[in-house]
Amino acid sequence: LLRYRPRSVAEARGRLEERGFPRAEVDAAVERALAEGLLDDRLFAKLWIEDRLYAHPLARRAIESELTDLGVDRALAQEQLGRLYPQEREKETAFRLASQRVGQLSLRHIEADKRRDRAVAFLARRGFTYTLARAAVTAAEQELEQDQDQDQDQDQALA
Repeated sequence: LLRYRPRSVAEARGRLEERGFPRAEVDAAVERALAEGLLDDRLFAKLWIEDRLYAHPLARRAIESELTDLGVDRALAQEQLGRLYPQEREKETAFRLASQRVGQLSLRHIEADKRRDRAVAFLARRGFTYTLARAAVTAAEQELEQDQDQDQDQDQALA
């Protein structure tokens, strides 16, 4: 069970119970795993957050929801998010994702209104608030326009 990926205590307990092990054996196995450091909700939350930030960035509230769904105490999830994913970093993540998405959509020559709506929806699906998503997309569009203006200026200078 733990070879595949780290598990929360509640998740490990639930998986063992699903497989039909008696409650007493599940309790003993969980206690032994806790004592040996094989189960640790604090470490699990840290690893989960780091993985999300690296492999599939989401908003803080989406990650918190995932952690609580996996049985991590909400206070512990919030503590780890505060340490590893402060609100300023969430804004940076939203801007980075918006820049990537706006750039991808502009390459497909999608008109500005549709591009904006699609980029905001993309961020919303990842748990970002509408306000943050809209602000990040607006900033990303402005950056794209500046880059395009610089490219045109360089093209004119070369011509």
